[in-house]
Amino acid sequence: MAKHYIDTQSLGRGPQRLAGQARVADLSRLVSDLPAQGDLVVDWSVAGRADSAGRNFVLVQAQGSVVLQCQRCMKPFEWPLDISNEVEVVATEAELELDDDDVEGPDRIFCEGRLDALGLVEDELILSVPYVPRHEVCPGNQPDAAPEDEPPAKRESPFAVLGSLKKP
Repeated sequence: MAKHYIDTQSLGRGPQRLAGQARVADLSRLVSDLPAQGDLVVDWSVAGRADSAGRNFVLVQAQGSVVLQCQRCMKPFEWPLDISNEVEVVATEAELELDDDDVEGPDRIFCEGRLDALGLVEDELILSVPYVPRHEVCPGNQPDAAPEDEPPAKRESPFAVLGSLKKP
């Protein structure tokens, strides 16, 4: 897999942009515990810029899908991926700790020079995959539809038995 880098030290001289397409199967950290990915691809872009205060930012975007295994029915299914996240690139580890109370601000990453753009994309994709993936409704587990002319069956409240325990 070709390496794509953004030079974070030169972002003040002008924005940088890289884009491409990656096979999901080639993103080894993302797919290490996942089912076979087939020919799925992810379209990605990384754009670096500096703001007027001299802070460096990288916008990471990716679209595609990944095959996950449903934790209910244990069958594989495609999970859509659509990420867009801007991170601040800091030059010292001390800057990572600044303003920890600022929950509204961007995430920060430490990089002193060249930033592996595809590695950053893979990091963001890993963060976007659910911890416990599952279908909305598993195939084969769909409830049988009631006929339209029958009203739905009325269920008795599980607390109805408590009413009989009340003293008169």
